Amino acid sequence: MPLYTYECPQCGHVTELFCAVRDYKETMPCEDCGSDARRQFLPVGVQTDATFLAGVGTLLDQCGGDKREVRRLVHAARQQGYNPNMHDYYLPSIAESTGDPAAFVPASGGRGHVRRVAEQKQITVRGAVEYEAPPRPPMPKKKLADRVVRRLVKRAVKQDPGLKDKPKAALCEQIVDRHAHQND
Repeated sequence: MPLYTYECPQCGHVTELFCAVRDYKETMPCEDCGSDARRQFLPVGVQTDATFLAGVGTLLDQCGGDKREVRRLVHAARQQGYNPNMHDYYLPSIAESTGDPAAFVPASGGRGHVRRVAEQKQITVRGAVEYEAPPRPPMPKKKLADRVVRRLVKRAVKQDPGLKDKPKAALCEQIVDRHAHQND
């Protein structure tokens, strides 16, 4: 099972989640503040073509012997126009979605494939493949409707009555900052 890393854009908290590919989610609630933490594409550790795929085995081996998981993964890839070879290596850390064809690394040419995918998706990789993705621009804040801000302020004050003493403008700004990037 792959390890997924999520980072909260609001508070910066990082969470690692070890789960089956079938249980993967693009976002998950932040453990600290409850905002939507987004999946992070972390550098992929790559060695050489010979050692990169050594001992990986078939897709069935990679899915822990779960035939239903293999069928689900292959079905998702086929829906996206790719027919996986059972000796491909599925690298979920570069997959944008379950069955992402680019995440199936062929048994030959692993390093070249990973580099091409990293360049195309602007993902930093380090190891036998070196590629530094350019920094991503900050996400623009969304404008929240005044009625939504008032409702969120009311809810926050109800949960924490001590917030009544805080200036309303400051509380509204805090609410907007916390919720402006959610549901992008």
